[in-house]
Amino acid sequence: MILKEIKYSFFSLPLKKEFRNSYDSFSKREGFIIKAADEQNNVTYGEASPLPNFSRESLNELEDELKLISLNEVALSDNLNDASKQIKNLSSLNSLRFAFEQILLNFLFIRKSQQNNFLSKKNFKNEISINAVLDISEPELIMDEIQKKYFQGYRTFKIKIGRENFEDDLALLEKIQNMFGNKIKKRIDVNGKWEYERARNNLKELEKFEIEFIEEPCSDIMCNLELAKKSKLKIALDESLKNFDDAKKIIESSQIDFVVVKPMIYGSLFDSVELINYAEAKNKYVIISSCFESAVGKSALVFIASCSSHSFAHGLDTSDFFERDICYDYYDVNNGKINFDIENFPPKYDLRL
Repeated sequence: MILKEIKYSFFSLPLKKEFRNSYDSFSKREGFIIKAADEQNNVTYGEASPLPNFSRESLNELEDELKLISLNEVALSDNLNDASKQIKNLSSLNSLRFAFEQILLNFLFIRKSQQNNFLSKKNFKNEISINAVLDISEPELIMDEIQKKYFQGYRTFKIKIGRENFEDDLALLEKIQNMFGNKIKKRIDVNGKWEYERARNNLKELEKFEIEFIEEPCSDIMCNLELAKKSKLKIALDESLKNFDDAKKIIESSQIDFVVVKPMIYGSLFDSVELINYAEAKNKYVIISSCFESAVGKSALVFIASCSSHSFAHGLDTSDFFERDICYDYYDVNNGKINFDIENFPPKYDLRL
């Protein structure tokens, strides 16, 4: 396969309101959409959008590499594993690797060349459960949003906590518990806000609530692993994992049952699918999570999530946060789920850049 034309366009998507977690906030998402044409004149797109304070690369670094890559044709092997390695050698920037793997994935389906690789052996889910995500904002706004999402069919909610006063977090969770009881599943995300002793004490307080898992109570991975041994609550890892090798070691040898993977940060669609398979063989679970990608990047995340066989909700409910998107979102959430049809993948991107 020859990528004979590579062009890129910058995008900036404003959010309807500032999104806040325990230590940061952002009001827009920026990145690049890469357009590629192959030697058969097929055209498709990939997204590279590093998430500030999570991704290691900056937008400026990304653009510098894109300028160089776009000057040349890129030859990719017809063998998926070899092509994935070539993309890894093409750039050390994870978000750029994500974009080119998305382009490769799309071309595999467009060119009908998915035979004799893992794609032809997967059972893709037609329905993907999705969790709603709630940032740190006023309790009344959070309660209104949960109620709205509940009536829209959502049953799993990821709630950002880590306020300076932990009593405020507890009061919010009390309200949620009193109103919804066990009618919803609750996930708590601390984004690494707490030190170990504080986390240990806070987790004891949280044991009275029905919680599916608590994500990243500490920023230090060893602290989180120790908490997983001692707490009655399930601990999930996200940003304290740096790469796929870390994730595999954790799945293999720790008491962590849930790993939250942001492929845009990890840098690979295909390694994400491999990690899903690896975890499920160990009776553990990979949750695919968005970095607030546009509808272009989101389509690749939906594909990855469709490769998992478990029924836990994935974190792909971000499109509604944007004032506008760069194209039509073929994978909007209905009744708390995304419908996915592998026969119609990839979607047609009607870009509005």
